Amino acid sequence: MTDTLRFVFMELNRFKKRIGELETMFDMWMYLFKHIHEMVEIPKEFDNPFWRRLFFLAEIHNFTAEEKIAYQKSLENMGDYDNTLNTAIEEAEIRGEKRGLEKGIERVAMNMKSSGISAETIAEVTGLPL
Repeated sequence: MTDTLRFVFMELNRFKKRIGELETMFDMWMYLFKHIHEMVEIPKEFDNPFWRRLFFLAEIHNFTAEEKIAYQKSLENMGDYDNTLNTAIEEAEIRGEKRGLEKGIERVAMNMKSSGISAETIAEVTGLPL
């Protein structure tokens, strides 16, 4: 291996393979570079997460300035919505745990009372007022 950078030049107009003839990743890249401007939808040969992500990014790159601003704003709104939802869920879980704990302590206190334990001992053990 050498420490020099090697450049490979490919003239796209000399790349003649059709979509059904693509064999290597290099072929796929060359085909994509040559034909992406003609594509209306993702060809089945490019239907995997890697290529779908690339097509998605290419689509965003083609947005107008206004569309890019609107897209960025929608991402921010979605992030705000997710954060609000996660906070509400966490708070509900905390309230639910607190309510469940209170109910559990009340149930223990009732069981202790029916077992004949004094109210003072119950209050001391459970932390409930007399």
